[in-house]
Amino acid sequence: MTRHLLKLLWNRKRMNALIVAEICCSFLVLFSVGAGLVYIANNVRQPIGFTHQNVWNVAIGMGQESDDEFTKQQLGDFERALREAKSIPFVEYAGGSMTPPFSIGGSNGNWKLNGRYVKLSFDDVTDGFRDVLGLELLEGRWFEPSDDAQSWRPVVVDRDAARTLFPDGSAVGKSIPVSDTLEHRIVGVVREYRKNGELAGNDNFVLMRVNFVKANTRPPRNILVKVKPGTTAADEQALLARLRAVVPEWSFELRTLEQLRAQQRKLQLLPIVIGSIIAGFLVLMVTLGLTGVMWQNVTRRTREIGLRRALGATGSDVHRQILVEILIVASFGLALGIALVLQVPVLGIIDIPAAVLVPAIVLAILAILGLVALCGLYPSLLASRVEPAEALHYE
Repeated sequence: MTRHLLKLLWNRKRMNALIVAEICCSFLVLFSVGAGLVYIANNVRQPIGFTHQNVWNVAIGMGQESDDEFTKQQLGDFERALREAKSIPFVEYAGGSMTPPFSIGGSNGNWKLNGRYVKLSFDDVTDGFRDVLGLELLEGRWFEPSDDAQSWRPVVVDRDAARTLFPDGSAVGKSIPVSDTLEHRIVGVVREYRKNGELAGNDNFVLMRVNFVKANTRPPRNILVKVKPGTTAADEQALLARLRAVVPEWSFELRTLEQLRAQQRKLQLLPIVIGSIIAGFLVLMVTLGLTGVMWQNVTRRTREIGLRRALGATGSDVHRQILVEILIVASFGLALGIALVLQVPVLGIIDIPAAVLVPAIVLAILAILGLVALCGLYPSLLASRVEPAEALHYE
């Protein structure tokens, strides 16, 4: 029976080839959307490594053209503004950050270590950063005032970075090749720090200490404050007024981390929403097209189907034959799509972890098979109703 079905499909190879190509393209689109959804679902289940409740971010405009431009005066002014923020009664903790949580953009790059390249993300932070966000220290220590006198720059890495950089042992006390002129030495390890929130993946994050004693230190562009519960909009204005009084030539913009988080989520979900809309239109077009092709195919095969009914085949046999035929054709399209998808991680085009790759392939396969079965349901039902006598009257 299988050989007979394959022979029938081969006799209509031109039309079936178009269906195979259509199924393959649909699989690739559904896989892409499915991979994004699986990736986000896996990320949501993981902790982000910090607390954002009751935390405000004050973005500072220093009048410079880029973050790489700074002066000794700006470093001193930032330190005075940070001290002023700490002195306000409703502020529990205050700290500085170049790229705070949920902010757009960041600093990252690839560094060579032990013959391999490692991608790292960075942020320049002050000593109070840990208290503001409630970072959990797992190993070593946090920054302290005595680090001002060190000839090397102390850094704290998150657990992802520690495992990636030094998988065979502790990362504390070891150096990372961030700079050729200044040693960056790890003094502590914190829990996985996911700056971009629960929808983003884990980063190999490195927190570098801001040293106010050294004149060549770049001042952060944000002040994070942990406020007491029950603060109001009037308190926000009071904080901004105090900061403007300290450094009147700077501009300050206050937003809560909750607001930044909501904005970040919209940007992160936008590609998935757009991809889902495109996939929805594609699935609709494929459904209509595949249903029409199968309907036309059944109409043209009235004589063949009627003859098979005359030889003793039941309506259920014919119904099953039509469904099996289209599922076989769909399997060729799926095989081609899977082969193309597997080339992505093999060739190193995109690093897709197995925890995302396998579920996304399975979801796309199930969606395609369900779609094909749905499209073949009505045409196969029409075929099962063909009577033997109709084949004799078919022209």
